[in-house]
Amino acid sequence: MAPQLEPLVIESGAGKLVLHLMDAFHAEVLALRAGVEAAARRGMTRVQFETDSLTLVQGLKSSNGYRLAATGGLCLDILQRCVISFNVFSFHYCPRNCNRVAHALAALGCTNSQTTDVRWDGSPPDVEDLVAGDLAEPVV
Repeated sequence: MAPQLEPLVIESGAGKLVLHLMDAFHAEVLALRAGVEAAARRGMTRVQFETDSLTLVQGLKSSNGYRLAATGGLCLDILQRCVISFNVFSFHYCPRNCNRVAHALAALGCTNSQTTDVRWDGSPPDVEDLVAGDLAEPVV
């Protein structure tokens, strides 16, 4: 019997914009760390993390990773949290077209002013169809 996959879209802590980022890669690292923390809080033991940042996946899988990079401490934190929290974990590259929900939410967040809290009761507008579409596609 194949394991059940539970798709999970991660938002920043309180749904607020993070205004102090070095670059897009820094945002990818923070998003992955938030995903790791959310999976650990939920008590998951076998997890697969997907990101559209091939550079991040390659760095986490390499022996030296980003040890000397500006985000090296965050990457090390991700790996340590995974070792402590999960029996089995893996990192996978997923092209952007496979991650439509996250990109729709990011685009929606970009349309709001920086002082606006982005929160919804239930699902945001137009996102339910994307989630249903992602669930209907085969998982490879």
